[in-house]
Amino acid sequence: MNYVQLLISTFIFAGIVHLFAILFKGQGKYEDTYKSLVYGSAPILMFGWIPFFAIIPVLYSLFIEIKGITKLHNVSMGRAAAIVLTPIILISTLIIALYTILYLYISQMLSNVS
Repeated sequence: MNYVQLLISTFIFAGIVHLFAILFKGQGKYEDTYKSLVYGSAPILMFGWIPFFAIIPVLYSLFIEIKGITKLHNVSMGRAAAIVLTPIILISTLIIALYTILYLYISQMLSNVS
């Protein structure tokens, strides 16, 4: 993934998270959501490349993002956690489902060839 795609994806993901912030009655603006997610990603960018250590920066990044959403959107920690984690869970589930469907389709095609 090149830098332009990465930059564009941060804006798109912030938009998705902001939609959930609106659904969960957050009072902040899109800029607040983007700011929280970008500041929160700093530990991953600095230390996420270290093998067997990456889970710590990931968890700390999630904490910073949730704390930022709490402050900037004036919601509770529980709502902020839902705002941040719901899109991650939904997108991950969608990706797993698509890969499963693709795997089953390819397996079926290969079994028909034999």
